[in-house]
Amino acid sequence: MLNGDLIPWRQAGIEVLGCPLGSEAYSKLVLEEIAAKIEQDLAQLKEFPWLHQRAKLAIYCSNTLATSCFRAVAPNTAEPIMKRLDASFDDFLAHTLGFPAIHPQESPFVPYDKALQQARLEIKQGGCGLTCIAMVVQAAFFAAICEFIVWLHEDSHNPITSLPWLSTHTDSYGLAFAHVHKCFQMSSQMLVHKWGFETGEEPDSPQIFCLPTESNILSWNPNKIPTQSEITSEIKDKCRQLFAESLSSGQHPRCPCNSPDFT
Repeated sequence: MLNGDLIPWRQAGIEVLGCPLGSEAYSKLVLEEIAAKIEQDLAQLKEFPWLHQRAKLAIYCSNTLATSCFRAVAPNTAEPIMKRLDASFDDFLAHTLGFPAIHPQESPFVPYDKALQQARLEIKQGGCGLTCIAMVVQAAFFAAICEFIVWLHEDSHNPITSLPWLSTHTDSYGLAFAHVHKCFQMSSQMLVHKWGFETGEEPDSPQIFCLPTESNILSWNPNKIPTQSEITSEIKDKCRQLFAESLSSGQHPRCPCNSPDFT
């Protein structure tokens, strides 16, 4: 009901399936609570004696919990918290692998940092599958805004864009609302500038991977718009390639999601 009996409209936000919807401050607060809960779980898992099962619990419980709540949270709000949480996962892995407590200050001839970055890759890429959380943020947000745009304009229901009382907004913007344009631009620019994704028209071949733009997304086949899983998979491949290139050249391994300017 729209009178606030069931939905407290005057509150800063609400959670829907664990995903925070509301102001930036509210979303940040919820993500901070989720991160704190995961860090508590990781601290307890450090004491779990069976190492293989310990790692699996972290991968399939703690890691997936962190990646399930980004689809409605702006990346500039989520990324700083998730980078901190990634550091906690690195610490958990270092403890599980038996690294010395002072490993971050160890000699460069002892490549603990390389081992940690390798461990954060997918299993098929030689890692343990404990995905870097920060790299999922942009993929989740971009995929969600694309799905929302398609839903806004599809013919299977009465499009919201046709409601008379919204005409002052929907008539002014190609994608119905200014906020939709802002979110789309933010997420698209991050994928393009940080990860090197290309944008353009819907590709003719499945071997060509690119992202829609604001001006052409409505002309794409909805089933051909990249999903969160597909975008994340591309990001992981790019990260693996960067990691392999840095190792082959003898340079310090560096992944964009670990860069100081990633946010």
